[in-house]
Amino acid sequence: MMIVNAEGSLYAVSRICTHETADLSTGFLIGSEVTCPLHLSRFDLKTGAVQNPPATNPLTTYMLKTEGTAVYVRLEP
Repeated sequence: MMIVNAEGSLYAVSRICTHETADLSTGFLIGSEVTCPLHLSRFDLKTGAVQNPPATNPLTTYMLKTEGTAVYVRLEP
């Protein structure tokens, strides 16, 4: 799992691309989308939805809550 600050909003999503075993934390962040560094599939951080192939399965998203400077993530999707 990774926590991403995209345009001032925090998102918690699975860290591994659903197409191949690539670490999305080393990918590219543009707006609220992360791009896989291996085959360039893009995922919407808000929903986990795939934005382009070759990936076809969405990322797992996790509920996230902030209280002051603390960040809480529900580990069950």
